[in-house]
Amino acid sequence: MAAFLLLVGAACAAVQAISLTQGESPALIVSDGKQYYSWARSVLLDGDLDFRNDYGLLYPPDPLPPEMEQRTPRGLVVNKYPVGMALLETPGLLLGHVAVRLLPDQPADGVSAPYQVAVSSTLIVFTLFGAYALFLAALRLGAEPFVAGALSAAMLVGTNLWHYLAKEPAMPHGAGVAIGCIALYLLSGWHGPWEAIRRRQLLSLGACIGMLFLVRNTNVFLAPILGVLAFRTRPLSLRPLLLIAAPAAGLAALQPIFFSLLWGELRLAPYPDEVFAGGWEGVLRSLVSARHGLLVYHPLYALLIGACAVGLFRRESRALAAGALSAFGLLLVINGTWWCWWFGDSFGNRGFIEALPPLTLASAVTLSPLAARRPGLALLASVLALTTLLNASLWTGYVLKRFPQDGRHSRSDAWLWAFRDGPRERTGVP
Repeated sequence: MAAFLLLVGAACAAVQAISLTQGESPALIVSDGKQYYSWARSVLLDGDLDFRNDYGLLYPPDPLPPEMEQRTPRGLVVNKYPVGMALLETPGLLLGHVAVRLLPDQPADGVSAPYQVAVSSTLIVFTLFGAYALFLAALRLGAEPFVAGALSAAMLVGTNLWHYLAKEPAMPHGAGVAIGCIALYLLSGWHGPWEAIRRRQLLSLGACIGMLFLVRNTNVFLAPILGVLAFRTRPLSLRPLLLIAAPAAGLAALQPIFFSLLWGELRLAPYPDEVFAGGWEGVLRSLVSARHGLLVYHPLYALLIGACAVGLFRRESRALAAGALSAFGLLLVINGTWWCWWFGDSFGNRGFIEALPPLTLASAVTLSPLAARRPGLALLASVLALTTLLNASLWTGYVLKRFPQDGRHSRSDAWLWAFRDGPRERTGVP
C-alpha cells in the first residue's frame, strides 16, 4: 500500500508539473480553491480581511468572481467559503514563504510559483496520508489486507476524488477525505469501555470533527458512521463526550468568528445568497442525470453502495454498513436539494466525495470474505481495475475539455469523447 501511494504521489507530481508549465495558466490553486486560499493569504500576509487585492492576484487570467462586486455591511469584499482550508494551507504557505526568500526572483506575494507548489504539494501528501490511515482502519476492523488495499486504492484513482487530488488539491474534497479517514482510523483503534480510551484520543477525534465542519460544513452529515464506531460497544457517557466536544466546538467556532469579522455583524454560515432550491428532483438528478450524475460517471460508487447494502445482512458489517449508508443518504438529500445540485464545473458530482471513506471502509469489511475464494477475489480486482480505467478515460476527456465541464452534455458526449472531433455542447439542462 505504501508503494502504491508513492506511485500515486509521483503521478500527482507529474500532473502538477504539467499544469504548472503547459496549462492555460501556471496557477495550481484554481477554481473555487482560490477563494478558500484567499483566507490564508489575506490573514497571514496582509493581516486583514480585505480580499480585493487577493482576488486580483489569484484569479487572472480567469475572470474575477462575482463576489468581487459584492460588499458586506463593513464594505469588504465577500468571501463565501468556509475557513478550514486556510488552516490546512498554512504550512504550505509558510514553506512557500521560506522558498521565496531563497529564490529572490520570485515575489513574496503568496501567489508566485513557490507558494502554489508548496500549498498544493502539502495538500496532496495530506490526502495520501489519509488514504493510508483508512487502509489501516480497515485492517483494524478485520478486513483482509488485499481487499482493504484494493478498495482504498480504487477510492483514490477510480473515482472523481482523483481530480481533486492530482489536479485541484486546493479544493476542499481531498482534505475532507483525509480528515474523515483519520477520524475513522482513530475510532477503529478504540477498544473496551470509555475508561480504556485515553484523553488525547478523545481530544484528537474532537479536533477531526471540528476540522471536518470547518473545511466543508456538509461534512457534519458523516456523523452516523462516526457515531456507530464511537458507540458500538459503549453507552452514552458525559465525560468523554465533553472531551470530544471541546476541541470540536473550539475549531468550529472559528467560522462564526471570522465571518462576523468580515460582515461586521453576527454571521454563522457561509453562502449568503444561495439556497436549497433543488427539491426532490435534484436529489434524483444528482445520481442519474447526464449533468454530473454520480452513478452515471463514477460507477465505483454504485459498487460501494451495493456492497454496503449487502453488509446490512451480515452481523460483522451490519453496523458499519448502516452508518456508511446513513451518511451517504444524508449527503444525498443535502446535495440534491442544493440549488446547484450538479456543483458547477465539476468532475462528476464532487459533492459526494467525502462519503467515500465510510463507504470504502464498510465495503472492505463486507467484501473481505471474498479473500477466502480465489474467483471472488479475481472478480473484485477486475471490477476495480475496469472502473479505474474508465475513470482515467473520462478524466482525460474532462481535463482536455473535450466535453463541457459544467455538465451541459449528453452521456455519450462524455464517455465517447475520444471518438468525437471536438467538444459538443447542448444548451439545456439534461
